[in-house]
Amino acid sequence: MIAADAYHTAREREGRLLTDKIVAGLPLTGVSTPHAAEWRIRERSMHRLQKDLRRSGRGLSVLDIGCGNGWLSAQLQRDGHHVVAIDTQAPELEQAKRVFGSSGVDWRVADPFDLHFPSATFDRIVFAASLQYFKEPQVLFAHLRPWLKPGGEVHVMDTILYGSDAEARSAHERSQAYYSSLGVVEMAEHYQHHTLDELITSSKARILSTPSRWDWSSGLPRPMRDPFHHIALPA
Repeated sequence: MIAADAYHTAREREGRLLTDKIVAGLPLTGVSTPHAAEWRIRERSMHRLQKDLRRSGRGLSVLDIGCGNGWLSAQLQRDGHHVVAIDTQAPELEQAKRVFGSSGVDWRVADPFDLHFPSATFDRIVFAASLQYFKEPQVLFAHLRPWLKPGGEVHVMDTILYGSDAEARSAHERSQAYYSSLGVVEMAEHYQHHTLDELITSSKARILSTPSRWDWSSGLPRPMRDPFHHIALPA
């Protein structure tokens, strides 16, 4: 579990602690923050997830792990899904409840390893920009998979997945230097660097998106630096 003080300090120094007004309008209002380019990418990944969930033709039961300030959880709830949203950081959950309290989302301050849902509770489990805070993905997935209904999936999105162990080690070194420059070097031990092969252990896994330099959503190519994968792992 990430130390709350270190996490809050890092988020504050990165300019990621947002006002209630901005959080209420995410992802669109993200363009007014220091991370505008990232929020444009996350808007596209949100639409991709929404489109994929709509394929079922019904409202789904969704567990959002590492929901942060809750903007994605609230959006999925508005789409007609039933969402349980968890995070270990109480201040962000408090903001989520404050901003999206009437959305119907079930907000919980919790670590997934401390939770025990009945078998076959959820259709989808979502990690949006959060899997990097978990050290051993396969141990985590083994804990989560009994909660998935038959045909359920774990979605990992808005997270960089590396092509090799060497790339992951190099990224870890960069993270250590980065968090040291922020004055919260202890955050580096909580920020993990996973490879794509580490996660995809089944031939039934789906890759919904890979890192791209171009955005084709308008029908014409526009420059974009999207470093994220979006993958769906079967129950």
